[in-house]
Amino acid sequence: MEFAIGRPEVNEDDAGYTIEAELHHDEVRPSLWFRLPPAYRPDETTVGDPFLASMLPVAMARGENISIDAPVSAKLIESLDEIQGIYAGWYPDVLARVEVHAAEVVSPKTTGTGTMSTFTGGVDSFYTLVKHKEELDAVLYVEGFDVPLSNMVLARTVRNTIRSVAESYGKEAVFLASNLKTFTDKELNWGLIAHGPALASVGLLLQGHIDKMYIPSTHSLKQMFPWGSHVLVDHLWSTDRMAFVHDGADASRVTKTLAISGESAPQQYLRVCWQNRGPYNCGRCEKCLRTMTALELMGALDKFTVFPEIDLPAAVGALRIANQNGLEFQLENLEYAHEIGSTSPVVPALTRSIESFRARKGESATTKPPFAGSRFAKVPMLRKEVVALRKEVVALRKENSRLKTRLDAVERTLPRRVRRRLARAYRRVVPKH
Repeated sequence: MEFAIGRPEVNEDDAGYTIEAELHHDEVRPSLWFRLPPAYRPDETTVGDPFLASMLPVAMARGENISIDAPVSAKLIESLDEIQGIYAGWYPDVLARVEVHAAEVVSPKTTGTGTMSTFTGGVDSFYTLVKHKEELDAVLYVEGFDVPLSNMVLARTVRNTIRSVAESYGKEAVFLASNLKTFTDKELNWGLIAHGPALASVGLLLQGHIDKMYIPSTHSLKQMFPWGSHVLVDHLWSTDRMAFVHDGADASRVTKTLAISGESAPQQYLRVCWQNRGPYNCGRCEKCLRTMTALELMGALDKFTVFPEIDLPAAVGALRIANQNGLEFQLENLEYAHEIGSTSPVVPALTRSIESFRARKGESATTKPPFAGSRFAKVPMLRKEVVALRKEVVALRKENSRLKTRLDAVERTLPRRVRRRLARAYRRVVPKH
């Protein structure tokens, strides 16, 4: 079966531009769309690039070759084999290599110059903004990625915040929107796979306007486990007209937090919460608590008015760390606390939280990568496992019956006195049901 992307069409209205393409699979034809502001009309020279990049992991998850009725950059086509090899190597149970067919392959020259960085308002985003503030022309935020399109109240708050941050650094704030996540969430885990190609797709959409995009790193080089946006992958999305740079992997999250802790804008606008269930930063989720912990150790938490006042040691001590990703960041906090000789009451609370995770998961729990598919994709996989286990149970029962037959035959050859002793021993060992 084939995953087909139709010819993208560009439409203009008072709000800007919408570019959309039909996706042909499972006898349905939903449309994937992106919205851009008036100053950023999509360049149709390589209009297939963003659609191919964003849908490639979806096609890989479905095991379907992908075709696109649009021109695609030659350099991107050349990199797809390596990109697929990395993702499929990380997640062989979820992703398979597929063939890619484009209606046209082109090698256009650069037609627009400028530098942007993707920006959500978190520690990684602020670190890249502060680090490259002399070079950056704008920051880019995509509505529908970390905040659902349906959450209009929070989306408006985030938009106003990012606009304020951009103004404080003398930069342009560029806002795009897309329904991309509604497609990827049906097949893939957003953090482990889908968000990396998604970020590349919006950069590719801006070809002709800018020629360089920074993608702030989530993890440091010390934490090189699989993730959607990764130092091994991000640069491979580059074309002749767009260079992607995975930025900040040389710094730990603690180092990044320390670098921005004295900046006025992060103190007023830092947004790390992913729960999207109320306040700007809830002060209860894992991301809020680990960021507040780092700031508390640095003696800077009271300057960050974006966090609620809570009993931090109690909250951190009761925190149930979810996975290896969360553990790595909390270990960084603990290492930093020991490095500076902190006597804060949050340190023993942090130690308890880490020890609780290790007691639940064990030291070896981190060796197996988490399942990277969606909730929907996990169901058939679990069904297959159940079928395999049932077959294994049937085989074990047959083997047990065969061994019992052999044992009975051997017992019949033994003297009656020995058989009685064996029966008494058996009754002592095997309880009655």
